[in-house]
Amino acid sequence: MMAILKKSIIPIILLAWMTAFASVVAVKYFDLLPKTYVVQSQLVVNPKITDKEDSVNSMDLLKYNENYSLLVYSSSFLDKVAEKFNNEQFKDPLKLKPKIKVLYSATSQVLTLQVSMDNEQEGIKLSNIMLEELRTEGNKLFTHSDLSVLSHAVTTNELTYSTSLLLVILSFVFFAIYLSAVLFYGYRQRHKHNQNKKRRS
Repeated sequence: MMAILKKSIIPIILLAWMTAFASVVAVKYFDLLPKTYVVQSQLVVNPKITDKEDSVNSMDLLKYNENYSLLVYSSSFLDKVAEKFNNEQFKDPLKLKPKIKVLYSATSQVLTLQVSMDNEQEGIKLSNIMLEELRTEGNKLFTHSDLSVLSHAVTTNELTYSTSLLLVILSFVFFAIYLSAVLFYGYRQRHKHNQNKKRRS
């Protein structure tokens, strides 16, 4: 078995790489991978500063941003968004959750709503619905700050897959397949050889 493996390991590696390379070329040429489009809309968090305060520290800003983020991920908010979105695929608001992301930091007043979908126009629509809903609901619920629109979603960016990463993954997959085939062949040959020896004896 080890003798077969030693003889076969280099050809297996080369064959796996060549098959993976051919597969990547075919995938890219025939556009077989599912497409995902990323779209963003943005709001500005405007803290309401009192007369005694002349600035807002980063901890305050982080707290404000976290409050809005929690609101976006809440079931009540997603219910309203799903109703306005009116998409059969996303009637269940929980299905929207994996599609959205709220991006913010402790040092920026910009709150970014990011949507990832396989349909460009639906992604833009959802992002803008979330933007308006968050501005409305956020300004109702939180009195310490005010939300204003920085930018509506207009265009999308296609999420591309790394060719090199795909090549590496497929190389490992085909290597495992070919190695298993060689080991199985070696096992069958050894088993057949043992059976022949028994018959002769």
